[in-house]
Amino acid sequence: MDEISASAIKKRVPWNKGKSMRDYPHVGFQKGHKVFLVQHSEETRRKLSEMKKGKPLSESHKAALNMDNLKLGQGWNKGLPAPWAKGAPPRYNEDNHEWKGNEASYQAKHMWVYRRLGKPKRCSSCSLDDPEKMYHWANISGQYKRDVRDWVRLCVPCHMAYDKGRRKN
Repeated sequence: MDEISASAIKKRVPWNKGKSMRDYPHVGFQKGHKVFLVQHSEETRRKLSEMKKGKPLSESHKAALNMDNLKLGQGWNKGLPAPWAKGAPPRYNEDNHEWKGNEASYQAKHMWVYRRLGKPKRCSSCSLDDPEKMYHWANISGQYKRDVRDWVRLCVPCHMAYDKGRRKN
C-alpha cells in the first residue's frame, strides 16, 4: 500500500466543502419543514381524543410506561436505588477525598451552614420574623469556621449593621 505524504493530506478537500443542507433535501431537519410539526385541526384533535378515551392499555404498554410508579409530581427515578447503592455509600465531610476544610470557598462554607442549620426564618437581633423579608446566616467571628455555634441568623439590615460595626473594629 502506498504511503501518503503529509502535504497530500493537507491538500485534501472534504466532500461537502462549500455545500449547504439545501443541496441535500433528504438529510436532516430543515427550518420550516413540516414533517415533525403536524398541526391537526380542532375537529381532528377532538376525534383523536374521543377515539383514545376508554381504550385500555395492553400489559406491555403499561410496563413500557411504568404507570404503577409514575404519579403526578414524582421524578422518573422514584423508588429506584440510589446511584451509590451499587458500591460504597457516599462520603461526607472529612471522609470525602475532595474535602477542603477551612480552605473551602466563602460560598462553600455558607452552603455548609445551610445544610446544617437550614434556611433562617427570623432575626436573632431584632426578632423580626416576617416571611416576606430575607434573612442571612452571619458569621460571628469573621473567621468562617465550620462550627455551627459561630453563625447567627440576621435580617438584611441587621446583617449590614453587624458587618459595618465589625469592619470599624
